[in-house]
Amino acid sequence: MRVLLVEDDWIIAEAMKDMIEDAGHEVVELARDESQALKAAEEHRPDIAVTDLKLAGGDCGVTVARLLLERFGIRSIYASAHAELKADRIRAFDPEPLALLPKPVLPGRLAGALDAAVEWLAGRDRDEATGSMVLVPGAAAKPRVK
Repeated sequence: MRVLLVEDDWIIAEAMKDMIEDAGHEVVELARDESQALKAAEEHRPDIAVTDLKLAGGDCGVTVARLLLERFGIRSIYASAHAELKADRIRAFDPEPLALLPKPVLPGRLAGALDAAVEWLAGRDRDEATGSMVLVPGAAAKPRVK
């Protein structure tokens, strides 16, 4: 699976990149902010994004995720160091993430979230005309899509 990693702390980004690659996936680019993320999505067309919720320069990871979904059909896994962001609040986000990982991100949790994303993507078809994702009838995973 091709992954866009959106993380403003380069030490954390490099560690997460290694974890993603160790789990058997390709990191197409490391983006530090909204602008870099959108440019990378346009250029590389990743399958998913792993997005920090608080980015440099005041950019919001949820806004980045929303733009990635609206413009490119790319869903996100969120990562956050903020203690108040618990898994039971996951549905409050718009767009809803494929997963919400607390920082520090543990390799097993990230690998599990990526495995779940692979299964979710396997139940989807890419519409070649628009590049957006559409549900496949009978797919096991049916996340809320806005």
